[in-house]
Amino acid sequence: MSDRHEQFAGKNAALGRIWGMDSKDKKFPSDHGPAVAKVGKCEKCGLEKPLRTYRSQEHSRTEGTASYGISYQHLCEECKPTPKPHKDVPQVSEKAIKAMLRGARKSL
Repeated sequence: MSDRHEQFAGKNAALGRIWGMDSKDKKFPSDHGPAVAKVGKCEKCGLEKPLRTYRSQEHSRTEGTASYGISYQHLCEECKPTPKPHKDVPQVSEKAIKAMLRGARKSL
């Protein structure tokens, strides 16, 4: 047996005890439910309205150094960021598909 047998045996025993517990006794994070809007001052327009927290990436560059990070903004429904539009993928015609297959056959 290895030198760490007691360590693994203890870990397996602990996992067995957790597995045998009722779900209400387990100390794991539970579902928090839907996000709730809180009333406060919007960071963009400055009005007192129900707010939601939005996450955005921040990039800056000054004097040869670059920094990046995630910032949290508390914004109202009117000021919330708009999602980027999805790019439509152009449909490939049958003629183009046949040409690609012909090129693939030639390369084999």
